[in-house]
Amino acid sequence: MWFLFLSLPLVLASISIELNSPYKSYSEFWKRYISLVSKQKALGYSSSVLSNYQNAQYYGTISLGTPPQNFSCLFDTGSTTVWVVEKGCTTCHLCSNTFDPSASSTFQDLSEDLSIQYLKGYTAGQMSAETISIGDSSSVSAENYAFLLANDEKDNDGYRPDGLAGFAFDSLGQGYPSLVSVLKNQGKIQNRQFAFFLNWLGQSPKSNLMIDGYDLEKYSNDTEFTYVNLTSTDPFFWEILCDSVKFNENELNLQIPVVIDTGTSFIYGPSRAVQAIQSELLSNHECEYELESGLVRCWKNPKDHKYPIFELAINGKSYVLEPLQYFYEDSWSGYFYLPICPYEEESWLLGDVFIRNFYITFDMDNLRVGLARSIASASNGASNLIATAWSIAAIIYFSL
Repeated sequence: MWFLFLSLPLVLASISIELNSPYKSYSEFWKRYISLVSKQKALGYSSSVLSNYQNAQYYGTISLGTPPQNFSCLFDTGSTTVWVVEKGCTTCHLCSNTFDPSASSTFQDLSEDLSIQYLKGYTAGQMSAETISIGDSSSVSAENYAFLLANDEKDNDGYRPDGLAGFAFDSLGQGYPSLVSVLKNQGKIQNRQFAFFLNWLGQSPKSNLMIDGYDLEKYSNDTEFTYVNLTSTDPFFWEILCDSVKFNENELNLQIPVVIDTGTSFIYGPSRAVQAIQSELLSNHECEYELESGLVRCWKNPKDHKYPIFELAINGKSYVLEPLQYFYEDSWSGYFYLPICPYEEESWLLGDVFIRNFYITFDMDNLRVGLARSIASASNGASNLIATAWSIAAIIYFSL
């Protein structure tokens, strides 16, 4: 009977196509139908509009406590813990909202200290438990969720939101499960799956996070995701295997891991590979290395000058970033900065520079990510940035 009721609308739709068709073929109708189904699925679950700070930090709203206290949090696939600043903290970064435990009837002190080290800075405090909600559309909530109440920070100056909400795996949570795992365990969502859309500053639609849903019709021109399995069956990060990395058609790496991290602004790669990229720009284009920011800066606008493309091959499929899609413009000086930097790992770390060009679904239950070309990739790119060199280089968040 279930099959009968499911198939009936499809039969009727097929008849309407033959009689008075807005579609050129049944195949075109089917793609449209699947797109509508995915949109309807997404609209039934948690959806959060993300604020965009200078194309370098993307954050949304969570609430903690009873009655709820609201906080802006960077939604970070490179870490697992949720943390906010405790009221009265004198060593924490300057933020708009701090948590007051005495104002909540559901607050629990778990009496365990915890610290989190990032590539830049650290956050420390005491583990606590609270009621937590996320999503400004079809929001979801969990009870007795363990989070970090921060009472000490270092080198987090320039960090815009109040706190951070991690979307990496439970293995990275130092004994505490991730928010999406708790939501599923408490029956608030069906799948540990979420999707990020990151847009350029000032562009529409606004950046978005969906939990247990996605909306390909709104955020991508593709009709389906291309799924890639993670490199581990017990992962910490969202790591996949990359067939090759190229710049200006020159192979930099073969068969190398890449981590997709919404909490990192730039792209990071092995020192030797990144040095080859920098050398290409310094030798063949009007560019120079800037000691103050540690970045390569170029004079010519990528709209008018032919810079090399940055290309990843994953599962035999090419994922390309054009110069307008990876350069940052400093609105004060008019320089164009290369946001591809070296670090001491034999892997690539793909931050917002990459993610902005792809609508990505992260599937914890099936240990995979799905990629579709984002509508943001068609924007003007670097020319839309309103930033300064110090601000775009200031904060790089990624758990170790």
